[in-house]
Amino acid sequence: MDEFDYVVAGGGSAGCVVASRLSEDPSVTVCLLEAGGEGRNVLIRAPLGFVVGMPHGINSWDYHTVPQAGFGGRRGFQPRGKALGGSSTINAMIYARGHRSDYDNWEALGNTGWGYDDVLPFFRRSEANVIHRDSPYHGVDGPLQVTNLRSPSPLNEVFLQACRSQGIPLQRGLQRRAAPRLLQRAGHPTRRGASFGGCRVHPPEPGPPEPGCAHRSAHHPGPFRGPAGERGRVPPWS
Repeated sequence: MDEFDYVVAGGGSAGCVVASRLSEDPSVTVCLLEAGGEGRNVLIRAPLGFVVGMPHGINSWDYHTVPQAGFGGRRGFQPRGKALGGSSTINAMIYARGHRSDYDNWEALGNTGWGYDDVLPFFRRSEANVIHRDSPYHGVDGPLQVTNLRSPSPLNEVFLQACRSQGIPLQRGLQRRAAPRLLQRAGHPTRRGASFGGCRVHPPEPGPPEPGCAHRSAHHPGPFRGPAGERGRVPPWS
């Protein structure tokens, strides 16, 4: 039986990052366990492929809520990623963070170190934002490149204009201020392999990244260059 210094159970976003960071120490070995497999199929690699797979339990755990009174007793569909990279493989290439109040509420409940000001430096370290180069809320030299859509639908701007006409402001970038109602354009990963987690485990394919490319994958040429799998010390077992 193989032996490892660390065994990470679950190859979702967090598990992949933990395994990658642990394996940066050349003296240790790490095993990453993932029930869903490597997630290399076309429904992960192609944008919006998750729409085809999720209703059938492909790359998803196919969870449902208990009956909801607000749904007239119906159950809600709650897809959670089942592949290396976890739910970051089925997130429609949208880069988003929790609201400031979410983190500050966790801290208020006694979770020291989980306030928004505590976690913001880690968001910045992970991000290389192409648009917001001088923002205190965005990083510019992290492994994950983020930008606006290269070819947005004209309907996007029509919708934004309609919301602004109703007094809902447009926010440029994430978390500039807390507000109950605001609009912001979703950020999108710009390289092939835009899943936050899985890219840390498999080696990148040769060739330069393609800025603005609409492709995504759990772990092909990912934003996290020099991933754990390239070091040869994190075999992902499924």
